[in-house]
Amino acid sequence: MSATDTKSLVVDYVQYQLRKKALPWPGHPDVNDDDADETPTKVNLTMRVLGEEFEERYTQVVVD
Repeated sequence: MSATDTKSLVVDYVQYQLRKKALPWPGHPDVNDDDADETPTKVNLTMRVLGEEFEERYTQVVVD
């Protein structure tokens, strides 16, 4: 996986989380000219699900 691919995954995930909370990301990095309304790839969807599972599983551990 190239650095560009990794960056696009991270940007997608951060944008996804911010949109869920209705928070803006002024000046967000442009990666592959992605549009916020563009259908996410299978990899992006998988990363979103895994990120949410991780957050649910370990939120209490981090809080403690």
